[in-house]
Amino acid sequence: MLHDVMETVLTNAVPPVHPLADGTPDQVNAVYDALEYLDKLKDKLTFAGNPVITQLVEKKVYLDKIGIADVYGTADVILLAGNEIHVVDWKFGFYPVYAEGNLQLKAYGLGAALCFHDGEGLYGDIEKVVVHIVQPRLDLYTVAEYDRLDLPEIAEEIKSITTAANAEDPKFNPGEDQCKWCKYKTFCTARFDATDSLAREAFSAYTEGRPVLMDDKADLLTRCGFLKKYLADIEGELTEFILTGGEVSGVKVVEGRKSRGWKHEENARWALRNDFGHKEDELYEKKFLTAPKAEKLNKTYKKDPAFQELIEVKRGKPTLVPASDRRADYQVKQNAADAFSGHLE
Repeated sequence: MLHDVMETVLTNAVPPVHPLADGTPDQVNAVYDALEYLDKLKDKLTFAGNPVITQLVEKKVYLDKIGIADVYGTADVILLAGNEIHVVDWKFGFYPVYAEGNLQLKAYGLGAALCFHDGEGLYGDIEKVVVHIVQPRLDLYTVAEYDRLDLPEIAEEIKSITTAANAEDPKFNPGEDQCKWCKYKTFCTARFDATDSLAREAFSAYTEGRPVLMDDKADLLTRCGFLKKYLADIEGELTEFILTGGEVSGVKVVEGRKSRGWKHEENARWALRNDFGHKEDELYEKKFLTAPKAEKLNKTYKKDPAFQELIEVKRGKPTLVPASDRRADYQVKQNAADAFSGHLE
């Protein structure tokens, strides 16, 4: 939905308020933040000496010039600024995605350079391709730059992948990220085999008759994401199969925890006042808005120093993740006695 809103706003030059008439405050803020990012990017390019910037919205890019036929992608926004091309990709979900090394964005950037350049040769006068992933709901904006010399390498990488994918006996490459959106993920033999192999390797230390070390446990934990996701997908598929009339030996579907609610809220409100004698103010609870909800009252609050001064950012709880995670290590706070214990002895 929000991609459509962005296309409407950028193509027809209409204020976001019109296509977002029925949007939630969160959606409205996300669109305004995305538009603000784009405006600042164009301002930056103008100040850098690019008086004319061409903006292309929802534009298809192709790779046929490097021998990859029938493959194309649709870039959300392409900015042509002198000998630079900027590709902007909107991500309005809540799953973080990063520009650096992102194959989809590499392909978009390469396709844009092939399709929209001046001059002769494959890439004409293009000296730099910059790709941006804009995730306003996560307040995450990442950028990756590739110069002219990187483009042939990216082309070879994509050609290698497409050649392998189109082979008569293609090699499958199951993984937590690439299987996430696949429609056939619960039917895939390669994913089943990979999960089976991974589970055997992960638990191998427990079958070797030696003490299980911390490194063994960490290795097991880092593999759990792929295993847990596969099991969750299988559980969902079995549940749907049984609910639509199928039978599977060994499992069944039951009701989970029950919840209670009013049959008709208006009738309940009338009865509590008139039949049960409760006062109006007893029937409601009034709660002060949380800081994130208050922030959505006005999109400017996120960057308003006076408003931000009212907010305390509390530390997140310690969370164990793979060492490759981009976040900084958790810093353990010491009390005064612990901090000086070595010096007081």
